[in-house]
Amino acid sequence: MKKVLAEDWQDILAFNQLDSFEALWTLDIEWFEPPNFRRGGWSGASRFVLKRPDGGEVGVFIKRQQNHKGASLRHPIKGEPTFGIEMRNILRLQKIGVPSLTPIYYEQRKQGGDLQAILMTKELQGYEPLDVLLQKWGQSGWPALSAGRAELISQMAKAIALLHQHRFQHHGLYTKHVFVQWNSGAPKICLIDLEKMRGNFNAKLAMRRDLYTFFKDFGVHRLTDQMRFLLQYLGDARLTPAAKRIWKELHNKARKKQAHLFKT
Repeated sequence: MKKVLAEDWQDILAFNQLDSFEALWTLDIEWFEPPNFRRGGWSGASRFVLKRPDGGEVGVFIKRQQNHKGASLRHPIKGEPTFGIEMRNILRLQKIGVPSLTPIYYEQRKQGGDLQAILMTKELQGYEPLDVLLQKWGQSGWPALSAGRAELISQMAKAIALLHQHRFQHHGLYTKHVFVQWNSGAPKICLIDLEKMRGNFNAKLAMRRDLYTFFKDFGVHRLTDQMRFLLQYLGDARLTPAAKRIWKELHNKARKKQAHLFKT
């Protein structure tokens, strides 16, 4: 993947004089969090506010990296920029209707022997990570919005089911990677951290691995919510023997893992 620029963002980037790789690469902005130095290079993200030609503003995240590569099916040996993998996966989810980040810009270049890449996405305004919300609500309680609670479980289950129906595995389906917008209306969700997402020809294996990670992180004490999630995921109106087997397998594995971590 060499370059991607969303058509409806071209004028905004040009208005901010940020419509070139060099302008974005040399933009002097603070890191949103300290850069990550690994894989023989570095990678970091910054938040920036773009001015709109009509006088408004919009927040974006600009991620820059150098010599920070990951293996992919296209480049299993030499690897490619992890942001390139992430952008490709964002576009894949956009195509199949799984809620994710809004892609704006991606480009990579070779500069003095170094492989540099930039990824820009729209800020998730009003969203919070699910793990943060769960901490706010407590380990055994949810907010008073019972209808919203059921809708949130349904949104998560349908999005993850759609991901697996297209034979994709997230490979990091923790609650911190499920962002939630919770306001007066129906909750909305968004899947992030897609650089590890890969195709998996075995849909059942993808399901079990992702759901195990999610159930373990979601909390083994929310058994009713787990069951509701699984039934929505499977599209079943009642607890069938097959659904019961899957739920028992995932729940017991997650419970054993948490017990092991507690002992250590």
